[in-house]
Amino acid sequence: MLRFLQERVIERIGGRDEIPVNVRVICATNQYLEEKIERGEFREDLYYRISEITINIPPLRDRAGDAVLLVWSFLTKYAKQNSSKVTGFTKEALKAIEGYSWPGNVRELENIMKRSVIMADDR
Repeated sequence: MLRFLQERVIERIGGRDEIPVNVRVICATNQYLEEKIERGEFREDLYYRISEITINIPPLRDRAGDAVLLVWSFLTKYAKQNSSKVTGFTKEALKAIEGYSWPGNVRELENIMKRSVIMADDR
């Protein structure tokens, strides 16, 4: 893996020829890799090969207003998919969405919206 990331070549199992590859590798984690390196739980050389460009995306709970924007998008998507008549949210629902910490992040929010659209009785 280290050689592939550094030199952009691979070898087939049992082969002897190097095969150049032109790919982009995208990695994601919810771990703090620098801390893991210090504790000896993650290879430092691998870290420096995969961290050419780092984008830190804070969790949903730290992005005020984003949950409400996302629920509108998910509502539109899942209402259309399920031929649902759901068109919006009550003020109380929006307040609850904004006040919840979303420990499962965007996946949790999306799953709840999908379930809500499916289970909704009316608009």
